[in-house]
Amino acid sequence: MSLSQLGASKSVPDGLSGRAARGGVLTIGGQAGRVLIQFLGLVVLSRILPPESFGVYAVVAAVFALGELLRDFGLTNAAIRSEHLSRRTASNVFWLSLVIGTALALLVALAALALFVSGGASDLSLALALLGFCFFINAAQSIYQILLVRGLRFGALALTDVTSQIIGLAVAILTALSGFGLWSLMAQLFAISATLLGARILAVQWIPSWPSRDPSIKPMLGFGANVAGAQVLGYVANNADTFSLSVLQGPVTLGFYSRAFQLLTVPMNQILSPLTNVFLPILSQAAGDRQRFSGAIQRTLFTVGLPSLTLLIIMSTQANAIVSIALGEQWRPSSGVLAILAIGGCFQVFGFAGFWVFLSAGLGSELLRYNLLTKPLTAVLVATGASLGAEGAASGYALGLFLSWPLCYLWLAKRGHAPVVPAFRSSAVLTLSGILAFLVGFVLASATAQLPLIISLLIGAAGVFVSLVGSLMAWPLGRIGLADSIR
Repeated sequence: MSLSQLGASKSVPDGLSGRAARGGVLTIGGQAGRVLIQFLGLVVLSRILPPESFGVYAVVAAVFALGELLRDFGLTNAAIRSEHLSRRTASNVFWLSLVIGTALALLVALAALALFVSGGASDLSLALALLGFCFFINAAQSIYQILLVRGLRFGALALTDVTSQIIGLAVAILTALSGFGLWSLMAQLFAISATLLGARILAVQWIPSWPSRDPSIKPMLGFGANVAGAQVLGYVANNADTFSLSVLQGPVTLGFYSRAFQLLTVPMNQILSPLTNVFLPILSQAAGDRQRFSGAIQRTLFTVGLPSLTLLIIMSTQANAIVSIALGEQWRPSSGVLAILAIGGCFQVFGFAGFWVFLSAGLGSELLRYNLLTKPLTAVLVATGASLGAEGAASGYALGLFLSWPLCYLWLAKRGHAPVVPAFRSSAVLTLSGILAFLVGFVLASATAQLPLIISLLIGAAGVFVSLVGSLMAWPLGRIGLADSIR
């Protein structure tokens, strides 16, 4: 298949909105499958492996997340929003990604060796050393993801993603039942990366040429560097809890915290992050028309915000039931953490919408400056709270997300000159309606505490949904947003 067929140019015909809508449906459907698989893995593996294994793996996962940001270097987003992507440029992106991935693999291996020599945890040092292989594999895969996104081939993206998750989970369960402990989680990570690479090569059927001089790579590197810097700052804030609890509280407390955090991120990040592939092309196309851009931002916010807030409020008010049903009674200490994190997740949704605006408007440098202000603040709040335990760390994280929400829209309006005032009003309406839904969910959770957990959960979920939709209907802006979401 030729590169032009895969979206060598970002120029898309007038049917963009229809294709993007179908892409959104396919992406959400694929991510729903992925969430289901990961949730199944969360339930099954939590009953096989001890908290210590998840505590050690939480550190590995945090290092992996940072490595992935550095490995990508913002090139994926830069290439997706690029006006044109020639075969030569695509090939150069492939080789550049591979060089960065290889360098990271060697760097992590050296750090793991230093940790082992200094007398650090042997399991952790070996796991970190092996982690480098994933960086190399994912570096090779990134260009195929870019080409699929530019070609709006969201079905292929979803299918390959879900397939890799199924194979990864099967490997993890088989190795966990065989007594491999921590290494079953590592095997899952390798299986997912390798399967994703193979499946997307088959889907794209494109082989890169040798690297060559290409002036078009320079602006992509500049934009990518700003985005990568902003994402690294976001990483510091998002993983301050893992490192702080690891140092201050130990692997057991971290294990309980990480299970609650994963219960939150399985449905949220696995939906919000991939939706960047859908909304970034849409918003980028609208960015040249201020009125059209404003409307697109507002519709995006309601489309993503309504289902996300419904889920998060249910998770917060029904945390005890969700943890007990999903993980088992032995994980009950995780319920308080989940309730707090889910509240913060509501404002994370608004932050994601702002992130898409920064990218689509080409505001990479402003995104970096904004994150220089907000992410260290969140990291300090998390580290301070971690001294009080897992719930303290969760409270610091939620508070940081809450404070970042109005700052994001203010920054976009004042520094980026983006038309986000209507979007801020929409997020405020969603927030006020969400507060009412939370109170209803909290009352229902208390009133049904003596009922079977699944009955209590269903009653609480229904109450949250009805009260959230009913409250939105009381606002003119809420009624418009609901209509846009349905369409």
